Amino acid sequence: MSERVESRGIEKIKRRLCKSVFCLFFLLLFACGKKPTGTISGREIRLSFDRDNYPFTAEDEEGKAVGFEIELMERIAEKESFTLKFLPKNQSALAPSVITGTSDMAIGGLSRIEDEEKRLSYSTSYLTVHLAILLRKDRDNPAEKSLEDFRGKTVLVKEGSAAASFLEEKREEEGYYLSVVQSNEDFFSALEEEKTDAICDLRPALLKMREGDNSLEMLSLDKEEEISFIVSRGQNREILRAFDRGFRKIKENGEFEALYRRYESYFSE
Repeated sequence: MSERVESRGIEKIKRRLCKSVFCLFFLLLFACGKKPTGTISGREIRLSFDRDNYPFTAEDEEGKAVGFEIELMERIAEKESFTLKFLPKNQSALAPSVITGTSDMAIGGLSRIEDEEKRLSYSTSYLTVHLAILLRKDRDNPAEKSLEDFRGKTVLVKEGSAAASFLEEKREEEGYYLSVVQSNEDFFSALEEEKTDAICDLRPALLKMREGDNSLEMLSLDKEEEISFIVSRGQNREILRAFDRGFRKIKENGEFEALYRRYESYFSE
């Protein structure tokens, strides 16, 4: 009798275990098969930006984020129903901020740098600009027409910038020296104190720096840069998808064209 009771008890336990395993299997199957929605609606996105790189991004005297890319991202956020928390930084800190996770994305005149592609993902490009060199007219020998004319001279670049990456590749071949700074303010100081022969950066940023100063001239370089925002590689794919959706919307309804026209004096060649 006791053996029958024990046998029935074992059978009940087996049936319960089978049901549990069966339920667990379908739960796992459902979880694995569930596709991400790709939406970031309702989220607050931490957006790092270059605090001193107008017309792309900048922080004004009142601490407000301003510039073409700031306004672009605000329009995307409105269309995709998320909010932005702006985090001002130097350009050299933008990539580390998304890699370490202290921000979700970063903007500020950023373009694809080959050495960073293992750590960063780039959005769809929304702007194409050229690199350029800014130098003073009133120097003893103002004859520079190309990079090779800067042999033996010092060119200033901003750390982490497209200009720094491009000029470093050609430094030994062309024979110039590179010096690195953190901000456009550093550029101004170096020019004023004659600590450099020239500075190199994205042409729109140099146009802004040249405003009101007739002693400066511009040398455009035959190097285009596709401007994008960055996220950590393999992370925040939903932000990239949301941007693509929102970007299509503002191009279709004319908002992007209207925004571009407001900054066209900086971006047109």
